[in-house]
Amino acid sequence: MIILALLAAVVAATPQLSVGGIVVKQSEIVDARIIADAAGKPVMMLTLVPVAAERTRIALATMMLDGKPVTAQLSETAIEFALEGSFEQAATLALALSGKPPLRDSMDD
Repeated sequence: MIILALLAAVVAATPQLSVGGIVVKQSEIVDARIIADAAGKPVMMLTLVPVAAERTRIALATMMLDGKPVTAQLSETAIEFALEGSFEQAATLALALSGKPPLRDSMDD
């Protein structure tokens, strides 16, 4: 019983990304990357599997993160959007959304 309660708490705490009312699943995210914008604030880039990218392209105008509207740009297979907070918080969010540690920016080497 305690294990089920802990599992429910973890699931409830997982952030949810939705586009056009359709949830983007972890299995549809190939990788996540956090970069800095021109002002030095964190920007998340999520690379999606092709099917999810096509679905996202159609409905990008109504993208939500945890129920709050997000302004995003979409390349061929990636969503890019600015985040509030620190790079550490952005990395934690990237991990929670994708289920994988965020990739390092190639300029971090």
